[in-house]
Amino acid sequence: MNLIRSALYACAVAGTLAASAAMAQPVPTATADGFRYPEPGNVVADPNAPPQLRMREIPDPSAPPPPPLVTNSPESLENYNLCVERVNRETSTRAEMLNGTSQCMRELDERRRMGR
Repeated sequence: MNLIRSALYACAVAGTLAASAAMAQPVPTATADGFRYPEPGNVVADPNAPPQLRMREIPDPSAPPPPPLVTNSPESLENYNLCVERVNRETSTRAEMLNGTSQCMRELDERRRMGR
């Protein structure tokens, strides 16, 4: 009886694997033009078939412009690094270190807002 049960189990597993392999879909690839489907090098897809799906992101003209990139001056970064090093030397608990590094980050943000 166990032999029959094992054979049935093996057939069920083999059938499940065969069905899942047959249903496998190629993964779209991103190119400079956008996404291409099916993937050109995929053996499942016909290599001579033209791409069936192209997706491009078209920006919304009514959307607000992206925020400017955040930049820090070398002096500001040096101040931040010195602050973090000082906090690492002076603290003995995790909570103190988190509070100290948070304060260093707040000071860096303040310098960013002031344009320094």
